[in-house]
Amino acid sequence: MPAAVRTRRSRAGGGRGRPAPPPAAASRAAVGDPASTRLPDAIAGTLLGRRKRFFVDVQAGAARLVAHCPNTGRLTGCATVGARVVLARRDGAHRALRWTWILVRHGRAWVAVESATAPRLVQAAIAAGRVPALAGFTQVHRELELPRVDRHATVQHRCDLTLAPGDREAARALLRRRADAPRSAWIEVKATTWRIDAPGPVRRWACFPDAPTERGVRQLAALVEVVRRGQRAAVVFAVMRGDVDAFALADVIDPAYAAALRRAVAAGVEVYALAARIRVGRGRDGSPRPHIVLDRVLPVQLQRGPTITP
Repeated sequence: MPAAVRTRRSRAGGGRGRPAPPPAAASRAAVGDPASTRLPDAIAGTLLGRRKRFFVDVQAGAARLVAHCPNTGRLTGCATVGARVVLARRDGAHRALRWTWILVRHGRAWVAVESATAPRLVQAAIAAGRVPALAGFTQVHRELELPRVDRHATVQHRCDLTLAPGDREAARALLRRRADAPRSAWIEVKATTWRIDAPGPVRRWACFPDAPTERGVRQLAALVEVVRRGQRAAVVFAVMRGDVDAFALADVIDPAYAAALRRAVAAGVEVYALAARIRVGRGRDGSPRPHIVLDRVLPVQLQRGPTITP
């Protein structure tokens, strides 16, 4: 495994006195960078309800808190009033809320609801050799622009992770259609928290999506273009819980996305699913100390999966 290097943001213009890039600018690191999965200071509580998608009310001891909900999905089955939750403290000058909802207890399992952590968890899993098909790269780039498929599109999609054998320019060479571009792997990460129980040999399914996603369909079209230009592309479903046995598409929720993913696979896009192992320890003061890793590869069912009632 290569030696770890410090992640850095590329400057927009380079040189002294020039402004730093916006937060969406691409960054680069070694594939083997120790992407920390230990979460910040946290407190436990009871979920009182979710409001306007972005807020949750939590009873933490004698205090009633309003916390940020970092997941815009439906969180089917994971927003039950009375459920045990964990909040992480996120300090910052521009934050309106001090606490962010990160974990919820569903049945006998913890579920991670903060979807923004999924790319970092997938990077750590790849560095640990959990996905052998994606091994052998020395650099990982974040938020590189994907090829523009629709000339009239107003949004330029960015790729969560780009694995490459060299520097950033080599990884981006495919955008200029260079025939001598070294082979890289462009990875879109999709976090999912939804579990479906169904009769049959496999009873516990992780499913995606839990709501229609037009953006996801457009991203798949961009990944197909990456493959057409001679590079590798993959979708990695980060299943943010451990109580599942396999992954399937939720055709009944978004048949357009399911069909688009099957077309992408036929065109050469790779698909993987990784399940999380979540451990919540205790600090000396009794506060929760969560730790999350994606350490188990799940079978992927691309055809009809379990029967789902919307």
